[in-house]
Parts: sequence; structure tokens; C-alpha cells
Amino acid sequence: MALQQRLATLKDTVAAAQRVAAAREAAAAAAIQRNAANTAAELRKQDVDKQINQSEQEAKVVLSNQLFIIFLYKIKQLFSRILLIILIINMT
Repeated sequence: MALQQRLATLKDTVAAAQRVAAAREAAAAAAIQRNAANTAAELRKQDVDKQINQSEQEAKVVLSNQLFIIFLYKIKQLFSRILLIILIINMT
């Protein structure tokens, strides 16, 4: 009888250990899944940040080109006026 009680106690102990191990395994799996989700979210954020930075750089290039075109147009206007003044002076 004592041997059967000891065997029952050992079986209960093994079952409890198995439940603890299963709980730890489930907790580890959940932690891995959370970590993977956090890593994926961070990678998406980095990708969005990279796209934003690239768009900003492209916008700066476009703006710079537009400003240069405006500058050239203003220079053209200035030279046209100077040429007109020279022509008027030469006509008189």
C-alpha cells in the first residue's frame, strides 16, 4: 500500500512537472511570437522612415531644380531688359 501511494505521488509529481513544462513552453512560444511581431513592426517602421527620407530627398532635388529654373528665367529677363536698354541707347 505504501508503495502504491508513493507511485501515485510520483505520478502526480510527474504530471505537475509536465504541466509546468507545458506552461513554460507556451510562455516561451508567446514571447517568441511577440518578439517576432515587434521585430516585424520595427522593420515596417524603418521601411516607412526610409521611404519618407527618400521622398524628402527627392522633393528637395525637385525644389532645387525648380528654383534653378526660376533663377535662369530671372537671369534671362534681366539680360532681355539690359539688351533692350542697350538697343534704346544705340537708337538715340
